Amino acid sequence: MSQFLTVDERKQLDPIPESDLVELVVELDILIPESLSRDGLLELAVQGLTALAHREGLPFSAYDKDDLLALDDEHRAALAKACGAENNIESILKEGKNVYKTYRKHRSKSQVAMLLPMFIPPLARYIASEPVNH
Repeated sequence: MSQFLTVDERKQLDPIPESDLVELVVELDILIPESLSRDGLLELAVQGLTALAHREGLPFSAYDKDDLLALDDEHRAALAKACGAENNIESILKEGKNVYKTYRKHRSKSQVAMLLPMFIPPLARYIASEPVNH
């Protein structure tokens, strides 16, 4: 079982085809070991999305508002900081909208943009638990 995901989150991610997870991890520029479990792919995705958040922000849209509101304050603050936003929903969505525009223009078939909403809770929790705050 993945150390980054709760049982409920794991169930929510179960419908994602493994091929989409592989595409996501590859898009995040992570080399995939020859034999890797689905849980391993999910962990690599969380780690890769974390690095992406720190590097260029994440492609959030207005549809992500409820998921962001559902985060506890500590996790939302960590996610905001990682994405270069202020610690409020409007700022996170504004920064995310700018990133999303780039994705729509240059990465229209991006697995990051399509799968990010499903990873918001474990991603925010993982970022909040990082030993070194970037």
